[in-house]
Amino acid sequence: MKKHLMRLFLLNYLLLLSICVVRAQERSDFYFTHVNGENGLSASNVKAILQDSYGFMWFGTKNGLNRYDGTSILQFDCDDLEEGTGNHNIGALFEDKERNLWVGTDRGVYIYNPAVDVFKRFKIASSEGITLDNWVAEILSDSLDNIWVLIPDQGLFRYKDGKVHHYSLLDKDNLKNNNPECICINEQGEVWIGTSGVGLFKYNYRDDKFEQYLADRMGRSLIGKTIISICFQKENAILGIHEGDLLKYNTRTDELSEVSFLGEKKTFLRDVMCFGDEIWVGSLHGIFIINEKENNVIHLKEDLMRSFSLSDNSIYSIYKDHEGGIWIGTMFGGVNYLPNRILTFDKYVPGSDSHSLNTKRIRGLAEDNNGCIWIGTEDNGVNVLDPRTGKVHQIHDNVPGRLITLSVKHYENHIYVGLFKQGMNDISIPGEHLKYISDKELNIEEGSVYSFLKVLHPHT
Repeated sequence: MKKHLMRLFLLNYLLLLSICVVRAQERSDFYFTHVNGENGLSASNVKAILQDSYGFMWFGTKNGLNRYDGTSILQFDCDDLEEGTGNHNIGALFEDKERNLWVGTDRGVYIYNPAVDVFKRFKIASSEGITLDNWVAEILSDSLDNIWVLIPDQGLFRYKDGKVHHYSLLDKDNLKNNNPECICINEQGEVWIGTSGVGLFKYNYRDDKFEQYLADRMGRSLIGKTIISICFQKENAILGIHEGDLLKYNTRTDELSEVSFLGEKKTFLRDVMCFGDEIWVGSLHGIFIINEKENNVIHLKEDLMRSFSLSDNSIYSIYKDHEGGIWIGTMFGGVNYLPNRILTFDKYVPGSDSHSLNTKRIRGLAEDNNGCIWIGTEDNGVNVLDPRTGKVHQIHDNVPGRLITLSVKHYENHIYVGLFKQGMNDISIPGEHLKYISDKELNIEEGSVYSFLKVLHPHT
């Protein structure tokens, strides 16, 4: 009885929300909300995402900085008005302990003080006289309150106590051929750098220098591989290789291996994030969610027929907020938001395949003895969903015009469908044989059947 009531509750919930659609080859329980130009986003290219300590979401785009409060967006120009400098192409965001927002641009770092609503260019130079002047890829801090700024064309900068330290990893005169691409700090506080062709580097705090990891103990090498992103699963560094490979480096055993995933194998990768047992891979062909423990790969991509899918396949950035929600920055589709999924539903919506609903306008639901759901629609007849397969098919009849369903009920292996101004349909199960009952046979004047009750006479 409880199982039956729960099933009725779920069906009524879906009906009230007017949500119903079809299970695709990919998972159907990932429902994204989109933040784009209609919400006030300054550009569709979202390269950096951050939630600050106040709870605001910040989006860095190719055309300005955006603060989102869940309802509206406030745009900011990243300009130092006193100095007369600024840059609006934003690729990195970070909030320090004083709640100042560090904004990485195409021309260095600007620091925003929300208390006075002012941007200031970061002008402190290293002991060699090097300032942060080029494209900023990432900004983050370690457990010792060092703020790290990664600028691929200049190297790495470490800021603490008012001083800037500069690191070029290998050859200062040949930086562009071995430049750093990404930075990650694991749970142990270790700072790891991925490079363009010369492997991994780990920061040695004691000696204030970086140590290179180019090949593992078996001789498997990282030479020539562009490590575009790093995340950690315990002792394993997950390496996103720009050209399409996903590698795993075990920092304890010094072993390098490949993480296989389905889909377009050689699609370009842009971002990799580790959330528990899941690896989220952002690529130019959507998102791949890999769970090696469950031997499972989910591919999320744009579907023009499904409004809740990703808004764009070209992924820039992946970010998890304080509440566990996931935000996806795309190249052409703004931001996609996936709330922390506590209670999930399968959605069945009109799709491009032949096994989807043929409309989204739902008027009635009924379940037969086989567990199939009969769906009366407002503008396109009756659909039948088999929850075991996720497939939908339509019931065709010879009643002229598009059938407007007003009610659907199941009695003794028959589905009765009340129609608008056209009487009723009686569909027998199995076989789905349809018998049309006109308004004259029903002896009703107007012809619309909004509700009905079949009276079962006891045998005498």
